[in-house]
Amino acid sequence: MKELRLRPLDLEILKALAGGPTKIKVLIERFDLSRWTLRNHLEKLRRYGLIHWEPYKPIALTPRGRLELRRRLPSTGAPKEKELAWSLEVVSYYLSLAQEYLEEVLKRLQQGV
Repeated sequence: MKELRLRPLDLEILKALAGGPTKIKVLIERFDLSRWTLRNHLEKLRRYGLIHWEPYKPIALTPRGRLELRRRLPSTGAPKEKELAWSLEVVSYYLSLAQEYLEEVLKRLQQGV
């Protein structure tokens, strides 16, 4: 996998989102940034597939974002149950992507494409 070019502020944003979905206004206040500056960082994180962000909705980490954050930050000694639940979330995400892909392939095969 290609190394993502994340700045320290990008990692801080990811850490802030690790606690759960957050509104953009909360992030603006927390990091004392202009809406435009924060938006640029969020766009980059979304392009990398690290966050899920839609207008007027809270911003959330994707499973890939959780993986990237965990990879870059030192271990916090989280309880095993929490790590297991998190691992299941990641596996579930990739299984859903595979299912969508296979459904599309099956649909095309049935159409004779």
